[in-house]
Parts: sequence; structure tokens; C-alpha cells
Amino acid sequence: MTRVGLPLAAYCVAWLGALAWLAFGALRLYPESDALSGDGGAAWLPVTAVLWGAMGGVLDALFALWQRFGERTFDARFWLWYVLNPALGAGLGIVVYLLSATGYLAVTGGAHVADGVAGLPRLNPNGVILLAFVAGFKQTMSYTVMNRTLSAVFNAGADRGATGSG
Repeated sequence: MTRVGLPLAAYCVAWLGALAWLAFGALRLYPESDALSGDGGAAWLPVTAVLWGAMGGVLDALFALWQRFGERTFDARFWLWYVLNPALGAGLGIVVYLLSATGYLAVTGGAHVADGVAGLPRLNPNGVILLAFVAGFKQTMSYTVMNRTLSAVFNAGADRGATGSG
């Protein structure tokens, strides 16, 4: 158990430390930060979503390790899942950002008002950060939601095409 488990735990802690240093220290990409406020914040939002998605993936891996060690059910054959979990969380973080940026996932902070004219709603960075973290932390649930959504969309189109109405 400790031959593979402890190095995996150290790997996850190193990931967590590096991501925390990037998010809070070097880049200052956290909710209500100066980098995300104002007009230039939109450029940092994809990077922020990736960082927080990866952080959720790392915490998911650490939580799974802690659970498996506590229950004495750790299986070294699944080492690759622990190694890839931060990257999978980062991928889900960018998916959350893309869904938010394209408008398929509404995470807004009110309408943008310029020169007294209301414009399009502005992305709320706090909502994107939270959803990216949750998607990275609960990857199985995120994949299930995406699978159900895509199945509903494509099956609805197939059902309409099969009936011949249009």
C-alpha cells in the first residue's frame, strides 16, 4: 500500500502546492482579485478556470486516497487515475469556461452598462471559478451531466428526423 500510495499522496500535495502558489501568489487569480476585475479580467478567466478545475481534481484525488487508506481498500492498479486527475480537472475547468463564455451556461453578474446603455451580461468570474472547481472535484458527476445533456440534445434531433415531420 505505502509503496505506491505515499508517493501518489506526495505527488498530489506537490500539485496542490504548485497550483495554490500560482493561483494565490504568482498570478493572484482568485475570487475578487485585481487581475479578474475590470475590463482586462476576461483574458485571465480561462487560465483561472483551468487552475481551479485542476485544484478541484487534485483535492478529489487526495480525498480518494484518504478514503482508500482509511478503509484499507487502496489498490495500486489505479495509480494512473490519481496521476491524471489534475489534468482531467483542468480540462473540465476549461469546458466550464467555454460553456459560460458561449452563453450555454449562464453565470452572469448583471448587465454591463457603458455610456448609459445596457449591454450584454458580463461573465461573473466567481461563478466560473466555483463551477470549474466543482467540476474538477466531482468529475464523475460532471461527465454524467454532460453525457445526459448531449444524449438529450442528439436523441431529440434523431427523434424528429425519424418521424419525418419538419
